[in-house]
Amino acid sequence: MLLGRGWEKYFTPLTVLVTALVLVATLTTPTARQEAVELPRDLAYAYVLNLTSTGITPVHAVGISPSKILIAGRIGDANAVVLLDVSNPYEDPKVLQAYPLTGSPTCMDVDGYPVTRIAVGTDRGEVLVFKVEKGDVVGYVHRIFGADFYVNQVFVAKSPIGSNKIIAFVSEGGPKAIPCSKCYVYAFDETIPGLFRAGPVVGNASLSMEKVDVQMVAPLKVFTAGGVYYDASSVFLAHVPTGNRVNIVINVSYVYNNTLHKAANAIIKVVAYSKKLNMVFIYGVSADASGVARIPVPIIDNTVFNANISIIGIDGSELWSYTFTPERHVIIDNEVYLPPVTLPTPPAIGDASKLFGLPPFLQLKLIKLDLSDIPIAYSVAAELEEPLPIDTTQMLFVYGGRSVVAVLNSQSRGNTTLVTVATQEKKLVLSAKTLDYVGEDTALIDVATYPDSDYIVVGFNSSSAGKVRVYKVSSKFDLTYIYPFDSPIRRVTSAVGLQSYVYSTVLSQGLQLLLSVDSAVPLLRNSTELIAGEPGYVDGGVLPDLTAAFLVTPSSITIVKNLNVVVSMRRPVALNAITAPSVKLRIALPGNETLDKVYAVFYYPPNGSKQLKPDENGLLVLNNIIPHVNYSVYIGYSEPYIKPTTISVHIRDFRDALIPVNLSYKVFTVRLVVVDSISITPVAPYIVVVDGRVVAGPTKATVLPVDVVYGMHNITVAPAKEGEAVYTPVSTALYVSQDTTLNITLTRRVYNLRLVLIDSFTNSTPIAPLLLSVTNALPYNSTIPYGTGFVDVKVFYGNTTVTVVPDPGFEGVYQEQRQKILVVNNTIVKVRLERIKYPVVLSLADGFGVPLLSPVDIIVNGTTYATEVREPRVELRLPYGLWVIEVKPSKGYENIYEPYTATVIVDGARTLSIPMARAHYTLNLILLDDYGTLITPVVVDIVGVVKLSYTIEPPMRNVIASLPYGNYTVSIKPAQGYENVYSNVTHRVFLTQPLTTAIRVPRQKYTLSITVRDTPFGILRGAFDLLINGTKYAENFRSGTITLPYGVYLVQLMPTGVYAQMYEASQPVVVKLFNNTNMVITVSRRMYTFTLYIREGATPVKDATVTLVNLETGVVFTMLISGDDGIISTKLPFASYEVSITHPNYYGTSLMYTIDSDKTDIVYLNPTVTAMIWRFSPLIITLVVIGIAIYAGLKIRAIIAKRLVTEEEVF
Repeated sequence: MLLGRGWEKYFTPLTVLVTALVLVATLTTPTARQEAVELPRDLAYAYVLNLTSTGITPVHAVGISPSKILIAGRIGDANAVVLLDVSNPYEDPKVLQAYPLTGSPTCMDVDGYPVTRIAVGTDRGEVLVFKVEKGDVVGYVHRIFGADFYVNQVFVAKSPIGSNKIIAFVSEGGPKAIPCSKCYVYAFDETIPGLFRAGPVVGNASLSMEKVDVQMVAPLKVFTAGGVYYDASSVFLAHVPTGNRVNIVINVSYVYNNTLHKAANAIIKVVAYSKKLNMVFIYGVSADASGVARIPVPIIDNTVFNANISIIGIDGSELWSYTFTPERHVIIDNEVYLPPVTLPTPPAIGDASKLFGLPPFLQLKLIKLDLSDIPIAYSVAAELEEPLPIDTTQMLFVYGGRSVVAVLNSQSRGNTTLVTVATQEKKLVLSAKTLDYVGEDTALIDVATYPDSDYIVVGFNSSSAGKVRVYKVSSKFDLTYIYPFDSPIRRVTSAVGLQSYVYSTVLSQGLQLLLSVDSAVPLLRNSTELIAGEPGYVDGGVLPDLTAAFLVTPSSITIVKNLNVVVSMRRPVALNAITAPSVKLRIALPGNETLDKVYAVFYYPPNGSKQLKPDENGLLVLNNIIPHVNYSVYIGYSEPYIKPTTISVHIRDFRDALIPVNLSYKVFTVRLVVVDSISITPVAPYIVVVDGRVVAGPTKATVLPVDVVYGMHNITVAPAKEGEAVYTPVSTALYVSQDTTLNITLTRRVYNLRLVLIDSFTNSTPIAPLLLSVTNALPYNSTIPYGTGFVDVKVFYGNTTVTVVPDPGFEGVYQEQRQKILVVNNTIVKVRLERIKYPVVLSLADGFGVPLLSPVDIIVNGTTYATEVREPRVELRLPYGLWVIEVKPSKGYENIYEPYTATVIVDGARTLSIPMARAHYTLNLILLDDYGTLITPVVVDIVGVVKLSYTIEPPMRNVIASLPYGNYTVSIKPAQGYENVYSNVTHRVFLTQPLTTAIRVPRQKYTLSITVRDTPFGILRGAFDLLINGTKYAENFRSGTITLPYGVYLVQLMPTGVYAQMYEASQPVVVKLFNNTNMVITVSRRMYTFTLYIREGATPVKDATVTLVNLETGVVFTMLISGDDGIISTKLPFASYEVSITHPNYYGTSLMYTIDSDKTDIVYLNPTVTAMIWRFSPLIITLVVIGIAIYAGLKIRAIIAKRLVTEEEVF
C-alpha cells in the first residue's frame, strides 16, 4: 500500500526529535482505554468523531480492530504513527500510543487478518513493525536499512512455525525506476538479529543473494476461512540477471530561476546499436528522484553496444545528447560514470518506457524463495525456466486452498496474464494461462480470493479511475464481470467468515462493499455517488470480517459498524442514511435567567457520562445518537432556585430530533426578627424591601413574616420617613431554599466626631502616640500616631465620652484627658494635652575629674537659664520632651572650655552629668639635631592633662598634637635600639593657645683614641694637623684621645712645617662613632727617586750588587743589581741610608746618603788582579794552542817522510 508523495519535506531529524520528546510519555506508559460502550450489534450504523483534538494530520490509515485504527501522518512538522481508540462515539479519539518516524512514510501494510503485525516503511530506509494483541499495540521493532534507501513495499509474512518475517522491497536514491538497477530485497525476523539481502551488489556481511537486479517481489497471500496471511516460504522474486549489460550513470540537474534543481524523473531516450552485429535497440530510461539515471547498454556475444543518449525537453526537443563509445571509457563492475549534466531548462519528466519502450534485451527471471529460516538461511525453492516479458510491471500471487494463482500485468501494453503456478522439482510450472486485455497504461493494484479459490478479484487503476475484474477459476480464468469506479483503487479485500462472496474496495475517495461475484451489487453509497465517502476523504479501510469500516478525513473519522448486517439486507445503503443523528434539546428558562448557568450531564450505556453546555441559543446538541439505544440527560442550573430535570432520549430512526425543555422556579417564608442596636426594641417605624419592592411596614414589630421565592434575594429593612434621623437602612443577601429566620439589627445613624488634638506646650500636634477611647462609636483606630492633628470618629447619635491617654510606653508624656460630648450632628471638639514636668539635675565638673577651672553659663533650648555658675550641681524643672541643654564658659574664660551641648529626652526625673571638655590647642614641636635634622628615631612623651607618646622617624622632625588647655612636660629620648645616638631632653609648656616651639636634641658624646704609625719603618719622626670632616681639629698631633658626638666622621692627618718633606698626608678614614672607639692611622713617608751610575772608567759595570741599609733601623731596606748600562734606579722613602756596592771582579765600596729629595750619583770601581787575568786569558790560550799546533805538524811531517822512503825500496 503506497502513500502519496510530497510530504517528505516535513520529516527532518529536528521534527522527529520534537515528536519523540512530545510522545515519550505515551511510549512509556500503559495503554489507556476509552470507557466501554454498549452498542447494538444487529444494527448497521455509523458515527463521526472529531480528529483535530489528537493533533494528527492524517495521510494514511489502516483499521486493526473494530475499536482501533492506526494513522500515519504529521504531528506538527514531524512524521509519526499513532494508534487511536475510536470505540466511544461520545468522546474524541484517544491517542493510545504514538511512534515517531525519521523519514516520510511510503508504504503501510498489515500481516493479513486478524491483524497481529503492522509494518510501515519510509523514504529514509526505515521499517517500523508493530505487534498487535487483542487490538492493542504491545511492542514494536525498528530497523533502518540506510538513509539512502526508499522503501517501496513492505510485507509481514509468517513461517510454517509461526514466526514473523518482514520483507521490504527497497530502492537506492528514491522510488523504484523501470527498469530498476538499484533495487533490493531486505528481510529480517522480528526477534532474531541479522538480515537477508538480495540485489546487484550486497557483500557478504549478512545472509545474501548477489548479482540480481530485483524488479518485483510478492509473497504468496493465503486466504483461509479464518483469515488472511502472507507465506514466508513462498516469496516470488522477479529479477534481471546481471552481467549482460553495462550501466551508464548520469547525474542530471537543471537551472530554473537561477537555482539548480535535481532533474527527478527526467526522460532519457537511448538508441543502442552494434554495427558488428547489425543490431539496434531503442528504449527509454527515467532518472530517479535524485536526478540520477542508470542507463543499461547491452552486451551480446561479448560485444558492448554503442549508445546515443538524449535528454528530452518539455517540447520534445533534445536538451542534451551524448554518444557512448565503449572503447573510450573504463568499465568497472559493469558501470560507467559520465560527468554531471546541467541543463539550461527543465526536462520532460515521467515514465520514459511509455514513450520509448523498455530495453528489449533484458530478461526478467522469476524465482520462488523460501525465507522461513532467515536470517540464518534461505533457499531458492523453484525457478521459472522461461523469462517473463520484460515489460511485466506488477505481479501478485494468491492462494485460496486449491492452487497458487499469479496475476502478471504489463502496464504499457495493457495486458494482464492470470496463470496457475505449481512447483515441480525446483521448477515453476505455469498452467491455465489466460491473457486479458485490461486497457493501456492500466496498473495492477491488488488481488483477493476466497478459501475455495472459486473466484479471483483483481483491482486495476488507469489514469484517474479504478475497476474491479472478477474471474471464475476453472480450467482457465473466465472473466465474470467488470465493475468500474470513478476514483482509483487502493486495496481489495475479500470478506472472511461469511457464507456469501463479498469483497470490499478502498478507493481514493471512499469505500465500497460489493455483494456476489456473479453480478456486482454495490451495497454502500452516498446520496448521488456509488461509494461511501466523506468530504475531504484521505484514507480508510474495511475489516475483512465486516465488523467495522473507517473513513478518515483531515478533521474527522467516520466509523461504520456491523457491515455484515448490510450484507444480510442484500440491498444498497446510503452512508448518510445509517449515520447516527444528532438530538437537540432546546432549553427555555424563566424570568431573566441566563443560559451560561445551565449545565447538563449526558448519560450513555452502560455507565458512561459526559459534561455538556448549551449554546447561546439554548441548544444542547447530542451527537452520534444511535437508534434503539436508551440515553438520558440531566439538566441543572448553577442557581438552586431553578428546578433541575432529567430527559430520557430514545430514537427509532436515523433522523435528527429536537426536544424542548422548560425549567421553572421554586416560595418560602422568611421570619424577620428586628431589634435596635442599642435599646433592643425599635424606637422608630421601619419598612421591608425585597429585591427593590416594599413588602411590609411601616411597623415597629420585632417579629415580621415575609413570603419570598426560592433563591438568592436582597432584603432591606429601612427606617420609615419619620425615623430617617434615627436609623440607617440594613440590607442583606439571603439564599432561600427553605423556610428560614433572618435577624436584623437596626443601627442608629452615625455622625462624624472630629477631635482636634493640641499639645498645650507647643500648641502643635502631639509628639507621642495616643490611645483614644470613644463610647457609642463605630469601630475606629484607637491608636493615634504622633504628629496627628485630628481624628475623625464615627459615633452614634447621643452622648459619648472621649478619653485620651498616652499609648503604652509613652505614659510619661501627657496627662490623661477625659471629656463628655453630646453628638447630634457632625461635631468638632478641641482636646488640649498637658505635658508632665520632671526635675533635671545637671552635675557639672571639669572633663578630667577636677572642679571647674572657670564659671559657666547654662542655656536651655536657646534661652539663658543661669550665668557665672561655679556650683557643681544645678536643678532644672522641664516638661516632657526633647531639650537642648548648652553649657559654655562665662565671658572672659572662653579659652578654657569648649561649649557643651546635650540633647536630652525628658521623660522622667534624671541627672545629667556634664563633663566640661577643655579647649584644645595645637602644639607644634620642632625637634632639632645638633647638626640639623634628626638622624635616628626618637620618642616624644607629652605628659600633662593627657598623656601622649609619638615616635618620630627621620626625616620627620615635627610633632603636632591637639591638646587640652593646661601644663605639659615634654620628654624626648632616643627610640629603642638607638639609645647610643641622643641624650634625653625635658621641656615644659603651658598651653593656653596654639603654640610652636623648637627643642634641640643633643647627641651622645664618645672618645676617639687615635694611634699614629709610621710606614714603612715604624718610627714616627714628625707631628701633624688632625682634620675631622675636612676641618682642622688639632695641631702638632702625634697620637692621643679626642671627644666627639655620635656620628660618622672622616679622619685625616696632614704633615705640617718641616714634616711635610718627610710624610705624605694620611688616607682619610671613615669612623662611625657610636661608642668609645680606638683607631690606628698610618702615615707614609714621602718617596724619592735614587739613581746610581756604576762605572769602571767610562765603562758601565754590569751585575754590580747595591745594598741599601736604613740607618734608623740598621736593617737592609733593599738590594739591587745593575744592568748592562751599569745603572740602578729606585724609589726610596725619606731616610738616611748606607749604600754598599759589590762585584766579584771589583773592589767594593760604601757611601752614605740622606734621601730627602731625588738624588743621582756616579761610583767608580777598580777591577781585581784575578779579574785582569781572566780578562786577558783568551789571548794567552790562543798563543799556547798555536804553539802546540806547530809542534804537532812537525811531528806528523817527519813520520810521513819516513814512510815514503820505505815504499820506494826495490826488490
